[in-house]
Amino acid sequence: MKALALVSGGLDSMLAVKSVTSQGIEVIGFYFISIFNSETLDRSERIEIIAKELNIEIKAINISKEHIDMVKNPAHGYGKNINPCIDCKILMFKKTKEYMKDLGADFIISGEVLGQRPMSQGRSNLKLIERESGLEGFILRPLSAKALDITIPEEKKWIDREKLLAIIGRSRKEQFRLAEIFNLKGFSSPAGGCLLTDPGFAKRARDLMEHSCDFSVGDVRALKIGRHFRLSDSTKLIVGRNQQENFEIDQFCNEETIKFIPVGTKGPIAVGFGEFDSGLALLAGSILARYCDEKINNININSVRKDKQTLLKVSPLAEGEIEKFRI
Repeated sequence: MKALALVSGGLDSMLAVKSVTSQGIEVIGFYFISIFNSETLDRSERIEIIAKELNIEIKAINISKEHIDMVKNPAHGYGKNINPCIDCKILMFKKTKEYMKDLGADFIISGEVLGQRPMSQGRSNLKLIERESGLEGFILRPLSAKALDITIPEEKKWIDREKLLAIIGRSRKEQFRLAEIFNLKGFSSPAGGCLLTDPGFAKRARDLMEHSCDFSVGDVRALKIGRHFRLSDSTKLIVGRNQQENFEIDQFCNEETIKFIPVGTKGPIAVGFGEFDSGLALLAGSILARYCDEKINNININSVRKDKQTLLKVSPLAEGEIEKFRI
């Protein structure tokens, strides 16, 4: 028997794999890459760690474009922030299902735990996900299997149901106990790896959707860095917070953007998106001046668009005023 597994690098998915491979079943893992991942490690390094811990082959699948389209209009709505968890899980199962025939797999396993996440892991939504992904009866959730309806792999005795688990709810005490038994150490934080569940990122993402219906992977990448300010319906400013972010912001600058650079004082750089008239350019310069090292009333900011440069003489905007524009 062979199974395909959704592996995120979290403890639950790793335990699900271990509980199945311990019964002599071959498992191939599927690691889904998205622009909305919050993973800090290099992706290839992360996959290598998981594969080594689990002693399985792992295939990486990039779903960034499909994920963006889904976030714009999820069929099953959002969670607490802007996370379309049900639709996301359906997408990942559908993608995995596409490989079943070619890889000779009999079923799919997942680390989902009944009742652990309020939106996507309730009993009715677990069934909904199976149905809409076209995998009814073929998704085995080893950590909660004995608390769920019996699956085809269990009915056909491909796997021993009695050796599976019946974990329910948000406590992770049992998972940590099992991690010691299986000697698992390389799992990621249980807080989750999706930026769409983060309130701060979700606020920025909502602002992007409200002002740009056709945003891209690059637009989402920009949400991950800097301080963000909405100056008008058609203009936005991103100010760097450190040297690395200044470097990344510089990469976003092109003929369609405007770059703001402090002159004669140390400070971050900023990039503006949209059409800037002289008033908005001065506002952007005043916001940038607030984050310069020198705390003086008159600061020079150079604004650069295409080949045109304009020197702005501004005073730092007061913190209270800045908050009116912060996203």
